[in-house]
Amino acid sequence: MPLSRHLLLRAAPIALLSLVVATLFALATAAGDIRSERRGADATARMFRHLAGLQTDHAQARDGHLRALREIAASGALRHLRLTLRDDSGTVLVPPPGTADSRAPAEPAASWNIPVADGAGYRVALDWNPRSEESEALNTFAGQLATLMLYSVLLFAGIAWSARKALAPLRGMLVAIRRYEHAEYDAELPPTRIAELDAIRRALQQLAAALAHAQASRRALSLRLLEAQEHERARIARDLHDELGQSLTAMRADAAYLSRRLTHDAALRSVADGLSQHGARIQQDVRSLLHRLRPHGTQPGNGPVPLARMLQDLLQGWRAQPDSRTDFRLEIELGAVAVPPALALALYRMTQEALTNAVRHAGAATVQARVAANATGDIVWCVEDDGVGIGDPGAAFEAGCGLGGLRERVWAHGGQLELSASRSGESRPGLKLLARFPGALAARPAAVAAISPGAAVAADHAPDTRARAGGPSHGRVPELA
Repeated sequence: MPLSRHLLLRAAPIALLSLVVATLFALATAAGDIRSERRGADATARMFRHLAGLQTDHAQARDGHLRALREIAASGALRHLRLTLRDDSGTVLVPPPGTADSRAPAEPAASWNIPVADGAGYRVALDWNPRSEESEALNTFAGQLATLMLYSVLLFAGIAWSARKALAPLRGMLVAIRRYEHAEYDAELPPTRIAELDAIRRALQQLAAALAHAQASRRALSLRLLEAQEHERARIARDLHDELGQSLTAMRADAAYLSRRLTHDAALRSVADGLSQHGARIQQDVRSLLHRLRPHGTQPGNGPVPLARMLQDLLQGWRAQPDSRTDFRLEIELGAVAVPPALALALYRMTQEALTNAVRHAGAATVQARVAANATGDIVWCVEDDGVGIGDPGAAFEAGCGLGGLRERVWAHGGQLELSASRSGESRPGLKLLARFPGALAARPAAVAAISPGAAVAADHAPDTRARAGGPSHGRVPELA
């Protein structure tokens, strides 16, 4: 139903209930006024009875009448009236209650003499009581104001409660919107009876579905781009192997032939030996480049990826660098799980980039890499170092030092990347890169990666000095055919 109708249906019984309560309060106030009027009338009647007794009773009974009149005058039960009683000599026998009031009239409203049988007499004076009039007016106003305030408070409280109940689904919508900000589009919004709110709910769910579809499309596109990069790397590696590799092999064979034939000319033989050595170095560089482009000959779509062996060779390649003084450590706790080949290759590339940053940019003395899986099918990847750290992670993602590409790989595979200091509070805080891939194993049960069960590797090369900046060989390289 429309929100206005819903609020009206809720407000009607609330208004009726408030009116009933206010009416009961007004009736209670009126009952109090009636009791006050009754007490005043009773006091007035008793006053006249005792005044009459002063005239008719004997002298001994007059003292009782005077005491009763004093009590009546002092009690304030006489509504609107003040009694003053004097004897024939002018002595005040019954004074008016309270202090003198400047607003009281100079002459009483009514006065008369009461003669008695023994020749004495009394003078009775009655005038209006301004304090009683004010008190009655104020009490009447206060009662009416209290009734109105009670009715208003009950009505507003009821309307506020009704509006809060009617708009309660908005809180769930706000929670869903906050989840949308973090790309969590699976928030369920239950239907609501309010037509306007239900329209907003449907619009939010349609927006979430559109955003989820757009993100899935972007992620699929990103995966295709990453796969295209790997295919391009594989093509370049194949071309280098087929073209440059054969040329280098032929050049080295020619140089070796010249070296054997030029035994009579030492100078030319030295040049031939130099050519052979240069060819060997170039061939070694090409092998290293081939391994960086396509480690262990992997290629997307060609079956299992030997992740554990690739990571071990990657770290061993860094340890084998000339003058390398960095302690590289590796832990693989995957058990006999099935890691999707595309994700396994992404984990390798992420580790490759993280190690390069740690050595070249952070000057780390210790680098630890870890890949693990838990019982829920999540994969956790972590690389941390003791280098100089990063002051502004946001700027680092845009600085082109590889973190942006690393974040893109994590996002493309549905993961979450966290950056933090590995040693907070120290002069060299280091950097900890932590990526989680929720449900990565359960989501792709058909994809299998060749992982050594329970593999855990720790480096035995742990010198005390820092690593020098330099490029890695990225693992053992295969011989060229």
